[in-house]
Parts: sequence; C-alpha cells; structure tokens
Amino acid sequence: MPLVEAVLRSGTPNSPHFTLHDAEHGYRVAERMSELLGEDGGSKLSDSELCLLILSAYCHDVGMTPDRKLSDGIRSYLITGDSSVVSKEISDDLRAWMDEHTPHSSIPISDSVTLDSLSLIDYICSHYGRDRHNEWSELWVRAEFDYEKSPKLYSGWLEDLILICKSHHYGLSELRQDKFDAKIAGTPPQNINLRFLAAILRLADVMEFDPERTPEVILKSRNVSASSKIYWYKDHSISFQLNRGQRQVIFTARTQNATIHRAVLTTAKWVDDELLICGALAQEGGYQRGNISEAAKAAYEWPWPTRLTADIKPIPGTFEYIDGAFRPDPARILSLLSGTALYGREIVAIRELLQNGVDAVLEEMAYARLQSPEPSSQSVTDALAQLNSVTLRLYEEDGRHWIQCVDTGAGMTKSIIERCLLVGGSAPRGEIQSLERAARTQGF
Repeated sequence: MPLVEAVLRSGTPNSPHFTLHDAEHGYRVAERMSELLGEDGGSKLSDSELCLLILSAYCHDVGMTPDRKLSDGIRSYLITGDSSVVSKEISDDLRAWMDEHTPHSSIPISDSVTLDSLSLIDYICSHYGRDRHNEWSELWVRAEFDYEKSPKLYSGWLEDLILICKSHHYGLSELRQDKFDAKIAGTPPQNINLRFLAAILRLADVMEFDPERTPEVILKSRNVSASSKIYWYKDHSISFQLNRGQRQVIFTARTQNATIHRAVLTTAKWVDDELLICGALAQEGGYQRGNISEAAKAAYEWPWPTRLTADIKPIPGTFEYIDGAFRPDPARILSLLSGTALYGREIVAIRELLQNGVDAVLEEMAYARLQSPEPSSQSVTDALAQLNSVTLRLYEEDGRHWIQCVDTGAGMTKSIIERCLLVGGSAPRGEIQSLERAARTQGF
C-alpha cells in the first residue's frame, strides 16, 4: 500500500485539468466503501475480500498518474512523429484513438509549433490517457506487485484484483460474466465474491465527490480549462447521505449558476446509472451466484435502491434553470436525411445503395490484400475481384416491387450500426481511416 500511495501522492497526473485522482481520492473511496458496507458489513466479508477492496480503492485509478516516460514519449511522438519514442503497440493504439476522436489530425500534429497545435497535443495527451487509464492501471499493478515475492492472499489473487479494478468501467453485460461468480479460495478457505466487490468499488468511486477532491488553491494554480472547471466547482454544491435503514441514497444540491447546475445533474445521473446496474445484478441474484457457503450468503444482500433520492435546485434568487440541450424532431430529421428531400430524384437513392455496396467490397478487399504477402500485386487484386461482387436485383413479390442490393463486402457490426449508421452527421469511422493509412503504406 505505501508504494501505491507514494505514486498517487508524488507522481505527475496525466492532465492538470481533471479532478484529483491522488492518494486522498483512494482513501476517500475506501471510506465510502465502508459506508456502503455498513457498520457490520465489513465484518461479514472475508479477510481476503477486505484486502481486495482496499487495494482496489487505491489501484483502480493509478493509471491516471502514468509512468512519466510513457506520457513524455506520447507527447514527443505527437510533436516530432518519431515513433521510436513509444512502443509499436502504443503508436498503433494512439493512431486508432485519434482516428476515432480527432479524425482530421495526423502525426506529427503540425510542421511548426503553434498555440493551436500545442492545444491539440494537450487535448490528445489528456483524453487519450484518461480513456486508457484502465489498461495503464493494470500494467502498473502487474509491474509493481510481484506475484512470486508479494505476500499471497490466495492463488490467483492478483488477477482478481486487476479484474475488480478494471470492472469499474465495465457495463452490465460484462459484470454478468461467469468470471465474476463467487468462489472459495485460500488456506484456510475464504469466500471471494468478485461481483459484489466490483459493485462496491464502482459505487464508492462514483460517489466520491468530496470538496477536498477539488481544493480552490489547486484550481487556481493549475490553469484548468473552462470545460473542466465546472467539474471542480460542482462538488462544493453537493450534500450526500447514505441511509441504509431506509434504503436511500440522498443527493442534495443548491447550485449558484446554470453551468454548475448542469454538471450536478450529470453527476447525479452517473450515480443513478451505477445504482441501476448494481440493483439489476441484485434483482437477478448476481451476488449469490457461484460457490458461496450458506453462512456467508447474508453478507452479499444488496441494501441500496436503484435510484437516488435527489433534491437539486438553484440557490433562491440566483437563476432559473432551463434544459437547453438540443433535441431534434426525429420525424423531421429523417425526412431531411432520406427520400427526395435529400436525393432530389429517386434514381439517386439507387446510386447511393450501389455505392454503399461498392464501398463495402473495397473495404473487404483491402483487408484481404493487407493479409497477402504481396498486397500491391495486380494478380492478388484480380483474384479478389473475381471473388467479390455487388448485385442489384429488381423483382416482384406479393404484388409489390422490390429492389435488392447484395454485396460480398464487409458487413456492419453492432458497434458500427450504433456509432455510425444511427448517428446523423457522424465522423468517418476510425477503422476506415486506419485501413486507408495501412493501404497507402503498402502502396495501394
């Protein structure tokens, strides 16, 4: 534990804009865990479970304070384009992340250093690090907790610790997986309920909005960006109480302006989302799944509601809050994005249908060419062309006329449908930009 605290206390944070993920954050998460478990809840857990909880409180966000060599290497790579300063895994992953989040940027960011290029570099370093901190936390734990030399809780405890730490960014479907099922391990045998421990960590983490996390003196010295400042200020507006007896999570806030009010509403939604996930697992019997001794089952009863008891209001006489979020009319938008409103003439829609098929085939062929020993070979291209096609068919069925377009190209995954097909005006897919870059490197 002293090793983790030293890194969190003295290490350089990934970004000065984000709220503190330091040793005190870990301590307060552990305190919140104790509150969630209740006065006697901790005594019902096994010694190994308590150790895993305390370790996860400090280790789950250690990736937000990454190795300085790693963060400096990423910044240098963005400035110079010299890929030797980072591993190939990092350079490939960073490029894929940029294709998704900053699709019009390239490496190096600019031929000359400007305020705009430095701002973009700062944004990429900050947000790429935040998005990858879960993986970086795992790397740190594996590097610093020597499994052979460290005191062993039980065989496989390190993998369980990593799973709990990473799970605070998992969704409901992942938490349902069998790897979270309870088991009995160690000598003497002890209960290890990973799903229950994961639920306690994620709730304790999202409920850690103590004003001590956002001290005014640090806010002044860090030159925090305007978009992040509201998340420093909002914690000072919130009062929070856990009422185990009445199964209530009480969230009260009095806000001084509309911007902070919106941030507080967002925070309340985060807590609501986590309560809903943890409550759903309880209703499904998820905390009782696996190998649990009868005497221990009561320790995993879930006492918390699926929603906050929230009371969020402006300070009287300060402002009137209006939800100014942009809400389009779906029917009107669809009429603008389809039919003659978009295409002008019906035949143009057929052209678009064909073009989508051609694009899918070209994508599939590009993947196949990249796997070939000679990607730019004309014979490889000709062979793939013989295997692929786009077929347009006009037919009548049950008195109705149909146009069917069938292609042998790359299909759409669920993720592509959700992120791109159903999102009007979405940026080009990151995978396509990565594919185009790989193809150009191979000469086609």
